Amino acid sequence: MRNRGFSLVEIVFAAGVLAVAAMALVSGAVTSRSSAHTLDRSTLVFARAQAYVERIMSVPFGSPADGPASASELSELFDDDDVLGTITVHKLKEFGPAQFTMPGTGTPGVWRVVVTDDLDGDGDADDAAAGEGRADLLRIAVIHDGKLAAEVTRFDAVASP
Repeated sequence: MRNRGFSLVEIVFAAGVLAVAAMALVSGAVTSRSSAHTLDRSTLVFARAQAYVERIMSVPFGSPADGPASASELSELFDDDDVLGTITVHKLKEFGPAQFTMPGTGTPGVWRVVVTDDLDGDGDADDAAAGEGRADLLRIAVIHDGKLAAEVTRFDAVASP
């Protein structure tokens, strides 16, 4: 005599297979959402870093005789209006690493802007092969939460030989 239908073992096995498949789908969806969030955040950080680089590229180069930037000059440079103030790139260099936060920008965390004559980032500024030691070249690095977000070398065409 043949019984039609499924045995309890077959039902338990099928339920187990469905549970494993459902967990894989949920895990994939969570990973996908997390990756999308990380990508969105990375895109926002990169865009903000590029905006900071563009602002710094818009200010005058200045001269090595410029003193360090003041707090009000830094504030004016890194706020969200179109006024850049009286700061120069050399004033930023003399100030040292400018560290700040920008609440309400979609990019929480600590920003640092470093202007240096260490063009290759090796910790010294005396590598002639890298073009270091010239008053008309400076490296600008924008760092977000300890990670390099944007970097550019600024050349002063007015002061170059």
